[in-house]
Amino acid sequence: MRRVLCHIGKFIFLSFMLLMLSSAGSITAKASIEYDKVAELELINKKFTEVGYNFNVQMDSNCKHLSNARTSSKSLKAKIADHNKNYGTGSNMETIQLFSKKKGTYELCFDIVDDDGKFLSTESATVIVCSTKDTFKGFKSIKLGRKNILKKCMKNAYTRQVVFINKEAPLTVKMKKGYKLLGMSLWRSVKTERQLRDGGTAYDLRYFSEEFENGSMLRLSEGYGFFSYNIQSSYKSVQYNNSLFAYTYVYLDYLDNRGIKRTNYIVLESRTK
Repeated sequence: MRRVLCHIGKFIFLSFMLLMLSSAGSITAKASIEYDKVAELELINKKFTEVGYNFNVQMDSNCKHLSNARTSSKSLKAKIADHNKNYGTGSNMETIQLFSKKKGTYELCFDIVDDDGKFLSTESATVIVCSTKDTFKGFKSIKLGRKNILKKCMKNAYTRQVVFINKEAPLTVKMKKGYKLLGMSLWRSVKTERQLRDGGTAYDLRYFSEEFENGSMLRLSEGYGFFSYNIQSSYKSVQYNNSLFAYTYVYLDYLDNRGIKRTNYIVLESRTK
């Protein structure tokens, strides 16, 4: 799934949650097999992509497994790396790690087998290896109010950059000729109050994703932090361990000039409310 190289410490938790919650590119290849139809690996420099990009495949049974992962080019390496069973629901997720040293569009294929190794089906996905700059190639402008923040979304060709904003404003995205914006969504936090047994008040953060209409007023995250055991116990009032800043992710689904459905994203930083 995707990375931000600045404020790394603060984003570990958010990055994990985003990978779990984002489903813009998820498809059901068969009735019981789910995975991303298009995966994007961003180069972290001219020589190679981030090590250990995880391509996850969700199956409806822990009796199904991945086998024989292969790619259309030696420039894209693939290896089955993980097997996780969820005995509570009978579902199963396994992981293929991807790695590349060269830009390009490749095909990833893999087989589904049962516990005895019997072939069940062959699945495939498109893998795009590109720089961060390439992911913004089809965007003409990304405006917050009247200010175009497109160039601020990139520190350089291989590094994304958090964009700081002072207040909420309309967000408008325009694409270049040959590209089409399909939709937008936000991933943000909302602060909620909870009464405790000692009469005090605790503040919790709820993270969620919501659809967003192009040109609408952008609603920012209200906080960032982790839950405290004392707060969760609902017995004692404890100051919520919140950060001075909050982070809002904006996902941009679009068709590129080849007709491939892709997803880009930007990260906005703001003062907590």
